[in-house]
Amino acid sequence: MGQLIYRISTEENPKLSEVGGKAKALIETSKAGFPVPKGLVLSVEFFKPWLSSIKESTLWSELLQDVTKEKCEEIKQKAVQLTFNEDQRTELESAMDYLSSEAILVVRSSSPDEDLESASFAGVYETYLGVIEAELESVISKVFASMFDFRVLEYKEQHDVNLENTSLSVIIQKQIHSDVSGVCFSQNPQNGQNNEVMINANFGLGETVVSGQVTPDIYVVKDKQIIQKKIAHKHISVVLSRGGGTKEVENEEPLAETLTEGQVLQLSELTQKIALHYHKPVDIEWAFEHDVLHLLQVRPITTAPLFFNWDVEDLGRGTMYAHAGIAESMPTPLCPLYADFVAIHVPETIGMLMDRLLGEGNAGVMHDTRFITVNGYGYYGMRATLRMMWPFVRRLRLTIRLFDEHPEWVENEELPLIIARLEELKTTKIQYTDSKLLLEMAHTLTKMICKYYTFCQIYLAQAYKSEGLFNQFYDKKIRPETQILSHVFMLGEDSLPILADQALYRLAEWVKEDQSLSQIIINTKAIESILDDDRLELESFKQRFREHIDQYGHMIYDLDFSIPTPVEQPQPIFEALKIYMSGEAVSPIIRQKEALRNREAAEEKVKTTVSPSLYKKFKRKLENARKFAPYREDGLANLGLCQPYLRAVLIELGKRLQSSKVIKEPEDVFWLELEELNGFIGHEITGSKYAEVENRKALNKVQSKVNAPFILPKNAKMFGFKVDAWLPKEMDEDPNAIRFEGLGVSGGTITGKARVIHSVDEFDLMEQGEILVTSMTTPAWTPLFALAKGIVTDFGGPLSHSSIVAREYGIPAVLGTGGSSKVIQSGQTIMVDGDNGIVKIVET
Repeated sequence: MGQLIYRISTEENPKLSEVGGKAKALIETSKAGFPVPKGLVLSVEFFKPWLSSIKESTLWSELLQDVTKEKCEEIKQKAVQLTFNEDQRTELESAMDYLSSEAILVVRSSSPDEDLESASFAGVYETYLGVIEAELESVISKVFASMFDFRVLEYKEQHDVNLENTSLSVIIQKQIHSDVSGVCFSQNPQNGQNNEVMINANFGLGETVVSGQVTPDIYVVKDKQIIQKKIAHKHISVVLSRGGGTKEVENEEPLAETLTEGQVLQLSELTQKIALHYHKPVDIEWAFEHDVLHLLQVRPITTAPLFFNWDVEDLGRGTMYAHAGIAESMPTPLCPLYADFVAIHVPETIGMLMDRLLGEGNAGVMHDTRFITVNGYGYYGMRATLRMMWPFVRRLRLTIRLFDEHPEWVENEELPLIIARLEELKTTKIQYTDSKLLLEMAHTLTKMICKYYTFCQIYLAQAYKSEGLFNQFYDKKIRPETQILSHVFMLGEDSLPILADQALYRLAEWVKEDQSLSQIIINTKAIESILDDDRLELESFKQRFREHIDQYGHMIYDLDFSIPTPVEQPQPIFEALKIYMSGEAVSPIIRQKEALRNREAAEEKVKTTVSPSLYKKFKRKLENARKFAPYREDGLANLGLCQPYLRAVLIELGKRLQSSKVIKEPEDVFWLELEELNGFIGHEITGSKYAEVENRKALNKVQSKVNAPFILPKNAKMFGFKVDAWLPKEMDEDPNAIRFEGLGVSGGTITGKARVIHSVDEFDLMEQGEILVTSMTTPAWTPLFALAKGIVTDFGGPLSHSSIVAREYGIPAVLGTGGSSKVIQSGQTIMVDGDNGIVKIVET
């Protein structure tokens, strides 16, 4: 019989199979003289009686055949009811004399499979903080039961860990009453530098840092010098309660520094010594209690830092890969399946546009055009050569006419065809359709979107040309006399996002007529609760809300089909509805009327200020600019017409792959590569893709934190001119930057709290009166503009959706800052100068 309990300070050398990875690391680290709090390890041997009672049950044999949440929960319920036998109780009571009976304890797992270089199992087992001795047996049984959690067993399957060998030990340690705590990396995870130590810290216990509840302070140390310091707005911390347990408290000074310079350097030195001891990079959990440093956990760094290589294939002279033109609709790294789909259909539809513009047989003009991803971001690749330009030069008159011709042919010819084909496809009962046919449907729908998106580029070219010519003429010839901003003359036009906003306001006004209904809506947090409610008094509202979503819910958050649409996630629209009900936002109907009055007054001022001939030129250029403007916004809004049904088709394929245990969730289908999907459907490939999917999701998260260059290679030239000279300045990401320059696209200056939003999942964090900071917005983001008092984006220009809607709402906006959303943090006070294109962090 093996040893039941070890002290962490033991001089013995227990095996990994006896005490697990976490405990073994603590024992070894303590033995090496590092400051590990004293504690006990209940070995795998200690839990053999409990494990035997589980494994001898029919529940366990059934679970091995098919791991499900339901079976896992049944076993967990059985496990938490287990009690110590006489040997266990005697051993533990004797060992506990080593720890004071008055001590507050922390109880956590240590599995032989945990904290290994191949798999960390981080966060899947249970940890209990602030435990008193009277609770110890109950808490230990809960930690033991966590070994059978669905997350744990699923993770083991993904990493090829044999479930038959499931075992666990438990660590009991004196709880450190931390003044400040966090994690520390011996190798900087942002750039992979072995000679840089990164520290994350918050007040109180380290739970808020490890779980991501707050953005921590960040310190980077190199050669015993603090080379970077980023003090975050740490709104909460977790502290120990008297008598056991923990509680969440608000930090009185959320912007106060957590660590002194001496503590930072002490932590850095300790972490480097531990890495040297283990001969490998490590991350540690640590805590200061009354300025005494304690080492709580040690782990090998299980994922190598990523170095982003932006090299691209050289197609010859004139090679250029552009992200700038598509960043508005695809601002984030793409999922693998979407990247593979559009790599096929974008070049194909560009050829269709060339045939349409220049006549049949001219698709080959763009023979080198391609769509690729670089570090997850989408890029158009092409060669800007005379060969490519020659057909346009040869048909110069036709080319000029195309850029003056109204784009109604896209809306009147192409769009109706897309809508008709979509309605035809939607009659298919996808749950009964063959998988190969479903995949063909997904290709058809993607091609339809790509075709419309590609054809819409003619709008953008025409809109940029007409509005650009108007702005240039007006700013030079007339603005010095009137002092009126040029965009005032473009406000007040109808577009799908504006009409959707007005329709939502009317719905809010209708709800307010019924006091009882208003109270239900205002007091309900999630729209799903309303839609699932069978109360008769909600039926009319549910019908009207669904009608609104059916009409306007196709305005997508992102062209990447892995991102849910408003049809599936209408919560942001529901939040905007409640804001309109509260009266905190200006009526979009009144706002549009005021914009029209202001532009009429502005036109009248021009008329009375300049000569008749100059006014005539002004009107001609203005009318030309207004002619194209509505199509631009409607085009962006209609890009998502096929997206809800396309997602439904692919998710149906995902359900089939889930039932075959290829993927964990139906939505994981988006994280397969097209070749894999083809292989599974054709039965040429079998087996689980759990691990690959999780790795791709993790990679995507890391990629989303970098700034994708607008143009590759960075010195790309078109006909001898550097392309990046025509684009907004890119920002070299500096975590200490406090000033950012971009394009001031909506005038005025405002100071307020920043709210950084990276995805639709974070929409509910936006609060009234905050300044929205993000990569880019699409028409589906419009509800957030009702809450925001300023806008800052990484991408975009004068004609992007963000600038147009910001002007309509009359709020300052600075676009094209290059990467400010990756530096500015929620809660910081920032100043937005929409006249001069400047953003500053005023208070950190």
